[in-house]
Formats: sequence, C-alpha cells, structure tokens
Amino acid sequence: MNNLFSCVEDLLKQNNLSVSIATTKVIVNYIENIIFNIVSISCIIALINNTKTINKKNIDIVNKYINDICTIPKMKGGAPVLPSEYFGFDSARYSITNNTNDILGINFESGIMRPQIGGGLSAKTKKSPYISIIKDILKYYKIKASADIIKCYISTIDVYVLCFLKKLKAYKDKITSIVVKKIIKDNKTFDIFK
Repeated sequence: MNNLFSCVEDLLKQNNLSVSIATTKVIVNYIENIIFNIVSISCIIALINNTKTINKKNIDIVNKYINDICTIPKMKGGAPVLPSEYFGFDSARYSITNNTNDILGINFESGIMRPQIGGGLSAKTKKSPYISIIKDILKYYKIKASADIIKCYISTIDVYVLCFLKKLKAYKDKITSIVVKKIIKDNKTFDIFK
C-alpha cells in the first residue's frame, strides 16, 4: 500500500489537487477496489470459459465496458509554427553568419553518430505500484497472466484513474473524504462495480 499511497500522492500533485492524508487514503482504497474489480471481472470471465489463463479477449471485454462509460479527452496539437522567412522577413537563421553549434553532428572520437535529443526512459523509471496488487489478485483466483496482459491491466486502470481525477479536478470546493465518497456514490462511472 505504501507504493500505491506515494503514487496517488504524486498523481494528485501532478493534477494540482491538494487533499489531506485522510482523503488520500480514501482515494487509495478506492483505487485498490477498482484494481480488484477490474482483475476479478476478467478472472471470472476466464473461469466461465474454463481457462486458468487471462487472455486479451478477457481484458477487451472489461475495457469496452469501461470505455463506454468513461471517456478521457484526447490531446490536441497546437497551431503550426512557420519561420519568419515564410512571411517575407529575414531572420538570418539560414545565413552563413549564423554560426550555431550543430547538436546533431557526428562525434567520431566517442563513436556516437547522433546524440539523443530527448525522450527515452529514465534509468529511474518507476515500476507501477499496481503490479503487485494485480499479481496478488490473480494468485487468489489461481489464474495466470502474461507480462503483456499485466500491462493491459495497468493501461485499463490508468484510464479509469485519470477519469476519476478529471472528475475531482472539476469539483470547485475543497476536496474531503466525504466529497470523494459522494462523487463515487453519485456517479455511475465510478460506482459501476456495485
């Protein structure tokens, strides 16, 4: 639970949501319940189909249900940015006197053809706190799941949690434990498994 608690704290900070420790605990418990319900539903589907292994089809059924009731807004791109030369103004960017460093140059001494400019995974990339919870639930049902299926679970849970955080962000007053419980109870999206 400590990993999940710190993960939820980080998510709340990233979404500019300031809540008490007691409220964070309520959110953590809610997310644990969501994880249990999502994994349990797919396990029950597998058991109904007389199999001891979760497959992509089991996850797709749960995903379809969740996607039907919870939509996350897609990111949209910004306006195109054109150089001033397009509008007839010379910025001297392309002149021979613009002597800037070529960051994509070949470094023959180090054997690097082109340095990485960004992206890629950090060496300190955190492992999802959901994994151990998912594995415990699978163990309880005596059902197996591949690493790819566990990634699918994590994606499904992430979408659901983002949908929940979006609802919290839309709340105008102070977010307390009572408010969180009310949002869950009053909203079909978040109280779907009851």
